[in-house]
Amino acid sequence: MRAGCLRATIDQNFMLVNWRYSAVVCAILVVFAAWPAVSSQQLKIPLTIAKGVPLRVIISERVPIKRAGQPVKGRLAAPVYVYNREVLPAGTEVLGRLVKVQPVSRWRRAQEVMNGNLAPLHTTQVEFDALVLKDGERIPISTQVLPDAAPIIHLESGDPVKASKDPVSGLMGYARQQIKSHEEETLSLLRGPDKMQRIMTEAKAEALKKLPYHREAFQPGTVFTAELQKPVEFGIETLPARDVSLVGSPPPAECVIHARLITPLNSATARRGEPVKAVVTQPLYSKDHQLIIPQGSRLEGTVVEARSARKLHRNGKLRFTFQRIEPPACQPQAIEASVQAVEAPRAEQLQLDEEGGVSPKESKQKYVAPTLAILATIWTSMPDEDAAGAAGRVPGQGGATGQVVAGGWKLGAVGSILSLAFRSRPLTMGLGAYGAAWSVYDHLVARGRDVVFPADTPMEIRLGNHHQPNAKLPLPSSRNSIPSKS
Repeated sequence: MRAGCLRATIDQNFMLVNWRYSAVVCAILVVFAAWPAVSSQQLKIPLTIAKGVPLRVIISERVPIKRAGQPVKGRLAAPVYVYNREVLPAGTEVLGRLVKVQPVSRWRRAQEVMNGNLAPLHTTQVEFDALVLKDGERIPISTQVLPDAAPIIHLESGDPVKASKDPVSGLMGYARQQIKSHEEETLSLLRGPDKMQRIMTEAKAEALKKLPYHREAFQPGTVFTAELQKPVEFGIETLPARDVSLVGSPPPAECVIHARLITPLNSATARRGEPVKAVVTQPLYSKDHQLIIPQGSRLEGTVVEARSARKLHRNGKLRFTFQRIEPPACQPQAIEASVQAVEAPRAEQLQLDEEGGVSPKESKQKYVAPTLAILATIWTSMPDEDAAGAAGRVPGQGGATGQVVAGGWKLGAVGSILSLAFRSRPLTMGLGAYGAAWSVYDHLVARGRDVVFPADTPMEIRLGNHHQPNAKLPLPSSRNSIPSKS
């Protein structure tokens, strides 16, 4: 009987071991069976540039303004991305035309005449209707070009991004190199073997502007912002899920991302605490080419400082920061970010401080120009007894040089020609006094300039030292597709 019990016990233990072994084997088989399904998960990305996305078109050659229907040709000043893919590289040729050329209002015309500008002025409307790819393929587009096109300059903060010792942040060197290469690619549109020729052309254009009569033209470097009125499709791209595994995780600190404003800002009307929104325009990668922040990620922030311009030539100031970033189809993350660089019209003469605050640059001629205008007026008003004519006519001091300077201080070439033609001391005094009064008003008494950032203003956003939990968020889409966002 003991032998029977022992045999029964051995059989039970053997069955238990066999059952456990079977369970382990089944578990391993289940894991291996599920592994290919996980690793083969695919994400489908529609490569569609959404309606409303702006194309920044830069003119590299002078385009005279003559009539409606005149062709206008430029190139993309910056690449266009969809999520992680560059669909339109910088330098892509853009074709368009002038659709409207109309004279300016009488009041505007009178103001220009008072400033010595006798050239005909017109308001223009441009439309771009085609993209020409490198292989020659022509893609029709529909755009609405925003007004006030002007030559653009790149303003950068005086505080460069410092290299971080954090190993994760250290991977951002690759991304910074990408940003730098895109900047060089954009600048190369205005450089090249004919660099000196273009410099001479620009200098000639500036000189022609000083003449009382000159032809209107779009100068090299003029940038148009053309918003797409219809989506532009480039097919669908399929990515392994592992390539976007870092999307939705806390973004690294001390890196720079490209973005554009969605919310227009004006230091005259903005208020502290007012919400600000922007959208990322270029994806951010790590050194091993892992996507971290895709194009289309939303940035949310607030106005930190807003000071409107005031009398006595006191300029306005604007500063805003971002506190949240939300990648497409992911949960938002808290960040600390400020403006590192911004593109603005050259004529605005803006400056960017180390904290991301933007204000108009104080003119070096603020006190010099009024002083010289007053001295020129006083100089020409003093009689020159030694140069008295036979008829007893007593001219002012300075002769022809004084007449040119005093007469043309405000009215330019028109005032100088009038002063030289009539050789009249009272007339020269009157023109000089008019110029001196305007110079004092413009530089010392008038209202200062406000900071204005229209929608779609390109800028670079620097992420600061933020602290986030290490847990990663879900992949961009549970349906294996990523919606396209502008």
